[in-house]
Amino acid sequence: MPVRLLRESKSWDLSSCFEKLATELLDSTEGKIDYLIVPVDTGNTISYLSKILKEKIPSIKVVGVEPEGSVFSDFKSNHKIIPKKWLVEDYGNVHVPETLNMSLVDSWVQVSDLEAFCMSRKLIKCGIPAGASSGAAIVAFNKVLSSFTKASSPSNVNKPRIVCIFPDSSRFYSSTLLNDDYILNSGLADRELTENLYSSLVSKYRAASVEDLQLPEAVSVPENTTLSSALSLMFERDFSHLPVIGPNRKLVGYISRNSVEAAINANPESNLIRDHMHVFVNKADGSSRSVNGSTKIKNSNSYQLITPETPLSDLAKFFEKFSIAFVTDYTRKFCLGVVTKQDLLQFIERR
Repeated sequence: MPVRLLRESKSWDLSSCFEKLATELLDSTEGKIDYLIVPVDTGNTISYLSKILKEKIPSIKVVGVEPEGSVFSDFKSNHKIIPKKWLVEDYGNVHVPETLNMSLVDSWVQVSDLEAFCMSRKLIKCGIPAGASSGAAIVAFNKVLSSFTKASSPSNVNKPRIVCIFPDSSRFYSSTLLNDDYILNSGLADRELTENLYSSLVSKYRAASVEDLQLPEAVSVPENTTLSSALSLMFERDFSHLPVIGPNRKLVGYISRNSVEAAINANPESNLIRDHMHVFVNKADGSSRSVNGSTKIKNSNSYQLITPETPLSDLAKFFEKFSIAFVTDYTRKFCLGVVTKQDLLQFIERR
């Protein structure tokens, strides 16, 4: 019968439990452990194991792992600790619990949500059903190993023996860690994972094209529009980007809400969006300006045309690098729609 502990108390005697675990670790490593890496929540695991193992191996270094936003690594500093939100469950804390003995932890490693989720998915792909906080332990392992390698002399070829504690399993996180839509929507996928997830999702609908997304008609603004007018339109329509048109209504670039707000706050000399927008250029143009949702660097790939007939598989590949695309006709004279990663995901969910 599973038991869920809502709170661990310092008065509980857990020594017998962790002595057995410590003995197992010592037997498995022949008593040779240089680093112990433990994701920390209440602190019982790292405190008990550290105390027991340091008595057996005085030279062992105990490393606590916490998410970015947790307060442990800043505990000894003099400035006020302000915890921040993180998404990975089962490690980290907004205060230092009484069950954590900070004196038994030699150092701390903070891990971002993206690092933890991506590493966990890599472990799962390798057949290890690790939860996100277990993925964080391997991220910390890599950071510790990297620091050790940099600090060691070239003549020292001995690699440290590092033991990582995995506190959770992926089977408890079907709606988050194992949910591809959640990973993509929450921005928890690096480029490699994003490519794999998009390829997997879009492969189911290879016959579909951008036209099947049924995008609303694009709302474009002239390049002589004022910043304040553009921002008002963005708030009114809940737009994050606006296509910008020049003479003859030809698409010449775009402007983002972040760019508009930054420009207004900077109190610029010009209040027209043409002086702050991202400009589209042709391949023959060697300037460093923007191309369809990205910054164009000299000698980089040319503008990628996105039309209503573009297959969703091609659009997914485009989104591996860029977050937004502007749908045009084949001559690029008119902007027909604006499509984001979210539009693609919503289409897949509807199907």
